Amino acid sequence: MERIDNKSTFGNVVSWQTLGDPLFIFVHGLGGCKAQFEQAFLNAPLGYGVLAIDLPGFGESDRLPSDIEYSFANHASALSDILIQIKDVLRVKKMVLSLHSMASGLLPKLLEEMKLSFSGIVLIEGNLILGDAIWSKDLSEMDNTKFKRYFQYLKKYGHYDLMRSFKAYQNNTKLNYFANCYQLADERAFRETAFHTYQNADSRLVINALKNYIGFKLYLRGSLSSPWSGWPILDTAGINSRIIQNAAHFPHVDNPIETYATIYSIN
Repeated sequence: MERIDNKSTFGNVVSWQTLGDPLFIFVHGLGGCKAQFEQAFLNAPLGYGVLAIDLPGFGESDRLPSDIEYSFANHASALSDILIQIKDVLRVKKMVLSLHSMASGLLPKLLEEMKLSFSGIVLIEGNLILGDAIWSKDLSEMDNTKFKRYFQYLKKYGHYDLMRSFKAYQNNTKLNYFANCYQLADERAFRETAFHTYQNADSRLVINALKNYIGFKLYLRGSLSSPWSGWPILDTAGINSRIIQNAAHFPHVDNPIETYATIYSIN
């Protein structure tokens, strides 16, 4: 995989990329970064393209100017800029988009983009209902002092948070590697994106966008995640579902072999 600095309307958006067609795109959840999709490159079939991206304000991507909000519309515009460039320059015919957790909030804006079309969309424990966005709600409702204290905790002790979230064994080196995503995140990006994650779930924007999308749609959920009340919504939006065994909120980390085999079977 190669590190690429991509030019967007909002500055550099950094990604890891390997060339190929179809192209499978992976976008991280709140506080995450492209490092969480390292196994996507190792498990990709020969000839497949893979792109794992850091959204603006996260990972190694540029921070937005102070007068530009970390809204999903702006996140999606930055991602759209990159995907249009890749599609036009590399003449990629098929793109499959996989979104983890809060990244599902990108869909309403992305699916409005007439220059982009996806062969399939995968939601990896995507935030579809209010219950999915409780963490984002709590973050957005903290006063400034409490949020700053919590954010500093994540930057310093995020490996403990991930230790509770990951169900597969991760040694300390690997935990710290994934926790580095928290250390790279921008404080304002973290909080403003959390606010919009909760707002999107509350207004059902993602579900409505998915109802209108006619391509293949897949929702992945870990077998060890808490009980979920969103199953009926999947049927109304025509979304297929798959349980990933021995996994929780990060199935691509807990059980990468099954997760990526499922995703790469989309054509």
